[in-house]
Amino acid sequence: MKIKAVLLIIIIFPVLVQAQSGKWEVIDTLRFIQPGHQYPWEMNYIKIEKRGNTICAFGNMSRQYPWNRVSWDNGKTWSSTLMDSARYNPDDSYRPGIINSVSFPNENFCIISTDSAYFWISKNKLKSWEKKTIKSGESIYHIKFLNDNVGYGLRKKKLMITKDGGNNWHEKEIVSPDSLSDFSVNDMVVFPDKIILLIYLPKNKTKYTFISTNDGETWNYYYSDTLKFQKVFFLDKNNGWGCGGHQTQQDSPVLRDVIVHTTDGGKTWQRQLDTLVIPPMGLNQVYFVDKENGFAHGQGRKLWRTTDGGKQWIRDTSFNSRNIPWPTIDIAPVSQDLIYACSEYIGLTYKYSESTSVVPDIKQSLLPVLSVSPNPAKDYIEIIYSIGTGLSLAYTDEINIYNILGECVLSEKIHQITQSYRMNIEHLPSGIYYVRLGDWVGRFVKIE
Repeated sequence: MKIKAVLLIIIIFPVLVQAQSGKWEVIDTLRFIQPGHQYPWEMNYIKIEKRGNTICAFGNMSRQYPWNRVSWDNGKTWSSTLMDSARYNPDDSYRPGIINSVSFPNENFCIISTDSAYFWISKNKLKSWEKKTIKSGESIYHIKFLNDNVGYGLRKKKLMITKDGGNNWHEKEIVSPDSLSDFSVNDMVVFPDKIILLIYLPKNKTKYTFISTNDGETWNYYYSDTLKFQKVFFLDKNNGWGCGGHQTQQDSPVLRDVIVHTTDGGKTWQRQLDTLVIPPMGLNQVYFVDKENGFAHGQGRKLWRTTDGGKQWIRDTSFNSRNIPWPTIDIAPVSQDLIYACSEYIGLTYKYSESTSVVPDIKQSLLPVLSVSPNPAKDYIEIIYSIGTGLSLAYTDEINIYNILGECVLSEKIHQITQSYRMNIEHLPSGIYYVRLGDWVGRFVKIE
């Protein structure tokens, strides 16, 4: 057992932006009218994956029923093959667990874990699903499979292992020194002879990487400084990237976009990107299709690209409200000119392709969904819809204003916005402020 301290090397690049020459389009949508209900039930996706010709988006219908949308012809036609039975039987006492993790190691096999003791397995290209129960009665999360048989999952501070495709599981305690005992796992990566855990210590808000090369029997521990990256992606046992959101101040909701890189399997990390852009919500996924071409995704319509292994990251400005009518939660990149994505709400699946020569109107495509006016402002601000977005803000009921330290200085409850909403700010000191409404963040200057 070893504990090794490693300081991150700070490399801060200027923010580069570029509009890609391809086209984003909606290729599937799912809204479901339940008998006896007045309003449609909408799909809330959490994950999209592509294996071979098969694309599958996974989520929870109306945030509570496990569901999927699958295409076997690269997105031309779509079906739902996973629909929890309780969806059609409201009198059933069984309540389905919400999907929390998906592992899709090959086109034939897929396994889904939930926040209950149930999980789902498909062994025939996602055409049908079998629901199973974990004998201990506890849920598994961060599930990762190497193939149809060998898989790993996490449960509290235990590593769960199966060698027969999820039929039987055995557990191993994740042993750590007393100083690291109060930990939670942000993410997990598995290889045939290596397991990598990204660990967070809430007490002192630091990161560690736990690495085992003997199936979880023993662990080595590597300190990763205080940089907040929550998700990791590895091309092989040595080359990996992490992404997340780094707080500008303690307990601040304002997060910097952060990307880090490792060439020694997670023992040390080098910072490739550390910048503050609007909306300041950090990043939630990073993917690489090869050692040079990578993508980092963030909520609020943020997409970063690299073509040199992360030495330079460029923000894709075509990933905006005009081309993406509803913000995405995950992407499945195939190459630099082919990407699939799914929305967090209202069940949309997108496709980006450069097979056409369509060039977006940059001036128009950079318009935000909402805007703040006047700016600078003295006595009040108005939050105004951009024309033609067709979006509704019924999903949120609160507007918050933050100062540059990330402190909430004004909060107002709302019921529903039509074209604009006015807020009195005459009591605020002069300076720069951020206004946040749902996933949207705007900036304005207060003057005396």
